[in-house]
Amino acid sequence: MSRLDEEVGVETSFDCDTCKLNGFYHNRNCQKFFPELVKEDRQVSWKPSYRTRKGTTYTIDDVGSVECPQSLVKGRLRWMISLVETQRSLVEVTPGSSFFGSDLLAWPAWAVDLFTLVQQQRIQVDNARHAAEMEELG
Repeated sequence: MSRLDEEVGVETSFDCDTCKLNGFYHNRNCQKFFPELVKEDRQVSWKPSYRTRKGTTYTIDDVGSVECPQSLVKGRLRWMISLVETQRSLVEVTPGSSFFGSDLLAWPAWAVDLFTLVQQQRIQVDNARHAAEMEELG
């Protein structure tokens, strides 16, 4: 987590208004509002950060981006995220339901890849949370 995130808070530091107000965009490759400041050789400027119930911040070390996540998520990627979240909500309301039916062989390959990747990332986040909680216990 960067010094800026600690000062402003992980939850708000990547909010576009907060970022613009505080000038954080200078180091974030914001294609959305400041494409003229993008540098291709920039080091990773964003990693997903989470907090345990006790407030300990943890990150996923091998996941990150040289571009601000707010400007990175657009178009087809935004649609895919929406699809995953809608599917998740659908399953909560009607367990076992699915956009493409219960037979994975009938699903489009891209959908299987998408949902598999998202599940792998959720497991990675859960594992990192568990490790952080274990550290809290001492």
